[in-house]
Amino acid sequence: MQQYCNRLLFVWFPPWEITEIYREYPHAFFSFIIKNVAHYHYLSFFTIRCVDLFKIKSYYDYENIQVSDLQYIYADSEPSTLFSIIILHILSHITEGRCITVEATIKDVARQAGVSTATVSRVINNTGVVRPDTIKRVMDAVKYVNYVPNIMARNLKTESSTIIGFVISNISNTHFTKMANKIESILREKGLNLIVCNTDDDPDLELNYLQRMIAMHADGIILNTTCKNNDWICELSHKIPMVLVDRNITVPAFLGDFVGSNGYGGVMDLTKHLIEKGHRDIAIITSDLSTSTGRERLDGFCAAMRTIGISVDEHYFYRYDSQHFSEEDGVAGCQYLMALEKRPTAIVVINNEMTIGVYKYLHNNKISVPDDISVVSYGNINNSDLFRVEPTFATLNPNFIGEKAANLLLSRIEAPGRGNREIIFEPLLVVNESTKTL
Repeated sequence: MQQYCNRLLFVWFPPWEITEIYREYPHAFFSFIIKNVAHYHYLSFFTIRCVDLFKIKSYYDYENIQVSDLQYIYADSEPSTLFSIIILHILSHITEGRCITVEATIKDVARQAGVSTATVSRVINNTGVVRPDTIKRVMDAVKYVNYVPNIMARNLKTESSTIIGFVISNISNTHFTKMANKIESILREKGLNLIVCNTDDDPDLELNYLQRMIAMHADGIILNTTCKNNDWICELSHKIPMVLVDRNITVPAFLGDFVGSNGYGGVMDLTKHLIEKGHRDIAIITSDLSTSTGRERLDGFCAAMRTIGISVDEHYFYRYDSQHFSEEDGVAGCQYLMALEKRPTAIVVINNEMTIGVYKYLHNNKISVPDDISVVSYGNINNSDLFRVEPTFATLNPNFIGEKAANLLLSRIEAPGRGNREIIFEPLLVVNESTKTL
């Protein structure tokens, strides 16, 4: 028996085009017939309905055909009734050298096992009563044809995908990887599957991922938003259960929950700690102020500085506004501040990744912490105990946020129309060796 083939792309043309195709590509035509005729009874037949997609003249304009233009349609017909060929050099243009995988179907499993599709379904889904020898035949057939259950088709029947989307701004930040781990462990116990999407704070990418969640019939979404698609997200929140983490959307149109931390209070505490140590020339490295986290943390700094009579606005001498919450922005901010004719005595950094960038710049330029400059960070830094000088920081608790977000989403899936809820983690000040008394 021939090995089952599931890695061939069949291109179907109507009968009246076969002559023209043969005339144009005789080598490819005969190469396919000779090579694959023996496999006919073991092939899954998929077709591309070129008539529906392209003008007849476009059949041969193969360099302009893109993979995204193609529609794969299952044809449950005998091989002899299909005019199927593979035009190998057209395929190489379409796929740019990549192989297109055609998945086996439940009908292929049934045909291979010699049973009905209903029997295959009962075995795969572990429902109903099936004889042990039949179960073995079906499972052998599943393995033989390399069948993977079509989850999306099952979703359409059950109206549940078991998919939860976790859309985050920066997957390289351990704050989010720890949060994802906690969320996944809770959802797994409920039979749900977590898909993590990284936007890199790109609003277009965020929109793309959220649209994919819709297409996948996601049961819910946990979102660390860019805060630049708020109107669209508010509309989506009335269709898919949603929980926001860290960054909030504070408009009445949003339906969902929020779990975050008190950034205002955390940065205020860090700044007051520096003030108590005698610092007055205190710098701040901020980030995207269109986000709720960026605004709240800056507001906390401003409030603390007002207690000593210093007003902080966009013209404040020791302020650096970066675009992203990234290590690179921390490096750039520190470089700017250290190049000032009169340097600050301390820096408040409003994000843990940015703090790593600050430390990197100071180390590379032989600027000592805390002898030359004091540094405090909003947010824990992974493995900061290995630093030569461990920074003083305000705690974040990604496990707490992840646990609360997962549980809120589960309850919202059960009751989508419930009122909005909010849980705020109160950060604690952890004093280490990165600040000195003046």
